[in-house]
Amino acid sequence: MAETTYKFLVQTSDSYKDAGTNSYVLVQLVGRDGKTKTAWRNLDVLFKDDFTLGATDEYELQMLDVGLPSILNIKLENWLKNDDEWLCNTIEVFRGEESVLFPIFTYIAESIEVLSGEAVLPQNETCEARKEVRELELVQNKATYPWITTGTPGLARYVHAETYDELPRLFKRYTTRQKDIVHNRLTGKFAAAIGVIKAKLHHVKELEDYRSYSKALTHGSRYYANWQSDESQGWQLLNGVSPLDFELCKKLPSHFNVTNDDVKRLLRSGKTLTDEMKDGRVYICDFTETYTPGNEMEYMPIGDGKKAFCAQAVALLYVNGNNKFVPISIQLKPHDRDYLFVSDNSDDWLLAKMYFRSAHLNTHEWVTHFLRTHLAMEPIAVSLFRCFSKAHPVYKLLRRHLSTVSAINAVGRTDLLPKTSAVAEGMSVVAISSVLKHYKTLDYGDLNIPRAMSKKGITVENIPEYWYGRDIVAVWKLIDEFCSSVIHIYYKTDKDILEDVELQDWARDLAWKGFAWEDGNTRGFPDKFERVEQLVEFCAVIIATNSVQHAAVNYGQFDNYNFSPNTPATMNLPPHKKGEANLERMLKSLPNDVQSAKSVAMAYGLSQFTEADEFIGTFKERWFTDKEVLKCQENFSQKILAYGKDIDRRNSQLEHKYTYLHPTRVPNAIAI
Repeated sequence: MAETTYKFLVQTSDSYKDAGTNSYVLVQLVGRDGKTKTAWRNLDVLFKDDFTLGATDEYELQMLDVGLPSILNIKLENWLKNDDEWLCNTIEVFRGEESVLFPIFTYIAESIEVLSGEAVLPQNETCEARKEVRELELVQNKATYPWITTGTPGLARYVHAETYDELPRLFKRYTTRQKDIVHNRLTGKFAAAIGVIKAKLHHVKELEDYRSYSKALTHGSRYYANWQSDESQGWQLLNGVSPLDFELCKKLPSHFNVTNDDVKRLLRSGKTLTDEMKDGRVYICDFTETYTPGNEMEYMPIGDGKKAFCAQAVALLYVNGNNKFVPISIQLKPHDRDYLFVSDNSDDWLLAKMYFRSAHLNTHEWVTHFLRTHLAMEPIAVSLFRCFSKAHPVYKLLRRHLSTVSAINAVGRTDLLPKTSAVAEGMSVVAISSVLKHYKTLDYGDLNIPRAMSKKGITVENIPEYWYGRDIVAVWKLIDEFCSSVIHIYYKTDKDILEDVELQDWARDLAWKGFAWEDGNTRGFPDKFERVEQLVEFCAVIIATNSVQHAAVNYGQFDNYNFSPNTPATMNLPPHKKGEANLERMLKSLPNDVQSAKSVAMAYGLSQFTEADEFIGTFKERWFTDKEVLKCQENFSQKILAYGKDIDRRNSQLEHKYTYLHPTRVPNAIAI
């Protein structure tokens, strides 16, 4: 039979320091009929160190002409007889002017069969050999990524690994530039930051003394010079790291005892509180139930048998006559007007805002941030790797967004959530108790931010300076359009959805083995896909949660939490009554020097980007080869870039710039 010259362009990963191999790499090509095969041939250049970290190697071989191959078989022959795996990104095979890309992006231990790069639904595979490769891959996936047997009772399951070191290799965080992974773990980040701050520790005598802790870490720390003002506090509620914890208030809850007479001087002329609620200018942020005594929440010990406090704070928020979003009343104990405070320039009001913001911070860290981004995405990620062939379009679409969450969560389970963690002392609430409590009411629908806003009665345009709201809605729309354009290339009808066995297996696996494994509650996550638009929405929620939403609630933590009086992470005294606040009471209530050091260090460590971050609108890994999808990716990238320019133009006119959702600050995946 005739032979021809095949050229191989081989790319070894640059993401893991052990990606290269010293083994011999042999290849075999399989034709489109699945039957015609070449002989095994060695990829080798004499006197050249092949397949090194980040290398792109080129080879030419005379082989049996099988046309453009549909399957690429690879095997390693290790002449040293030691463990020597190879992390290959891609191999592109050229035959004359034509070529076919084989996306691999996985470790090869001994051998692997790889399907060509075009995305194909399983029911559309016509070649028996490709079907067999695909079926074998799924069996291997389930073995490589098994569920943890029990995990953490009361929470979603994760991959079978109690620690970071036990994770499957592909789930481990990138370790480029030969750095030891230990230095990239949270404990390393926290310890380094705490060490720097401790050198500056001193007895706090004035509120301004707390600034020394953040300044010890960076000269460019961002804090609000007028942090005491209601306008500054309101701006942070809208554009800080927990910018969706309020809702439209149409009727005051019975436990909130504020009256029209209390706040009428703060309202627009001639308006009552009832009028302003009808006009949609009044909002509420309520942590009363969250911090009700005896409701499963555990608090950190602070010495002498005492524990830290989180007030049952509820705040009334208002778009005032100056078109500013501000707090106008805060109550720190339900049904008790002795703990009701109204905006003025008193120490009582300032301390009330501190208690409210402390409750806000503790809710943000463990619910808004960890539970609704990190934890909610992990079962979806594990199932993605378990249930899909790499040839599946949904896998190709979502892998870049779900590849790192298992790693950072494994680290978080050991370095962040336990009561004994390096930074636990800096918070009022024991992390794991809050996560366990709120996991019971986790609901998939709440992850769809535009829908959650609608449920809360929030219309972005009605709230002045709500830049997070404007940006998240705009970028979410772009993500949804992108997902729709890609999904509709492969799923023409709902029948295509129903007949996709890999897709349906993914839904069952993530819902029942991931979320509902213990209590039978899928928490609204789909256990079956029935419509194309349902899949589009789910993919958009996944991409947006891992990228823009996580960026919004994570990377600004140091900006917002670096100055303890602005947002205290813990409070050492119970809430005050009217007339009890003064500087001495504030300083006794606020975090002490060690508590402040640890909370600021945590905020600093969690706000850092990683060297491996890839940002929204970029597609470094070449998963898709279909021209239609490549065009969709290009269009999405251009729209994201254009939106970044829109943000730049807007921010150039603002005193307080909102940058957390600028594309250059939004990684594709959760990695910290």
